[in-house]
Amino acid sequence: MGKLLDSLDVERFEKPFCVSSRCLNANGGDTGMTVMSLDRLMFGAKIDYVTIRTVGKVMLPALSGRPVWPPQYHGERLTVHDASAVDIQTLVGAFGAAVLLELEIAIDVRPRNCVPPEQRESLVQAVMVDIFARGLEPSAGVGMANQFRAFYRRLDAGHMVRPFNKGLPRATDQQLHGGRHDAVQVKGYLKRRDNRKDLPPEKHCARVEVRLGSGGLLAHDLVTLNDLKGFQFRKKLMPYFRHVRGTQRLVRCKSGQSRAMLSVLAAKQNEIDQEHHAQVGVGAFLKGGKREGGRVRLLRDTPVNNRIGQALLRLERQHADPKFVCLEMPPISEDQGWARVFTELGQSRMTI
Repeated sequence: MGKLLDSLDVERFEKPFCVSSRCLNANGGDTGMTVMSLDRLMFGAKIDYVTIRTVGKVMLPALSGRPVWPPQYHGERLTVHDASAVDIQTLVGAFGAAVLLELEIAIDVRPRNCVPPEQRESLVQAVMVDIFARGLEPSAGVGMANQFRAFYRRLDAGHMVRPFNKGLPRATDQQLHGGRHDAVQVKGYLKRRDNRKDLPPEKHCARVEVRLGSGGLLAHDLVTLNDLKGFQFRKKLMPYFRHVRGTQRLVRCKSGQSRAMLSVLAAKQNEIDQEHHAQVGVGAFLKGGKREGGRVRLLRDTPVNNRIGQALLRLERQHADPKFVCLEMPPISEDQGWARVFTELGQSRMTI
């Protein structure tokens, strides 16, 4: 056995084993999605809706979003869809420190304008399968129900809900992480309709939504509308949008010969991991997956996470606390030295 181990190229097993992500569609065909393909995509973040507690129906001020009074609550709840930062401040002026009941943040991924029209739909569907279904792993988020991970598919007669830890869902399926009444639910779907109306093809997008219920809001100290001002969207919500690109196996052993043997075994396990990750993605290594329980570490998909983080940061800046934002040009001093300093500050000031 010692001679056999000596003949092996042990050095190549000393590094962690990384599974590179192959991008396959639901039918097993290669979609051609790579890291560089992200340049053809736009990532945007928005407040999909916000629900607050009210004391009764009142005349609402002008809003860019769509307000709805759910009839079953008899004026005790108000939901505003597509609420902008200006809408939030307008609601604060109208209702004061109204209690937050629900908040949903959405990340939309759509092709850039330079993508030919005939390629846009296939590119959006590739995002749904190759990025969201294969790599989204939000269990690190506070309040996530790790035991529920399934897809929802509409059928001609009814629907079905199945876990997708042993196979990828279709691009048209809803991907569910957590239940509707959990503290937090993450949902991915192909958005083709809005307000019960079909969207034009150029507005189709792949969307991931994070819904914070009362428990999720409290976990992030979001109690009233005022708490959205200055809220750290990127830092607090990024764990719910975390994507992974593969797995890593580490060989931990102090003995040289034992480590070499374990490296050989890890290399074989790595080959099997590659096959399962190519077919199922991260679900193969989670609860219910065929590779569940293996000594693997999930590798973050840095390019995708960075793009999502940038979108959340733009949303965060829209809701920044005005007291930290310089809205006016600083006065220019008569002294030439101070004038130069103030001019530089004025040229670099931030605006909302």
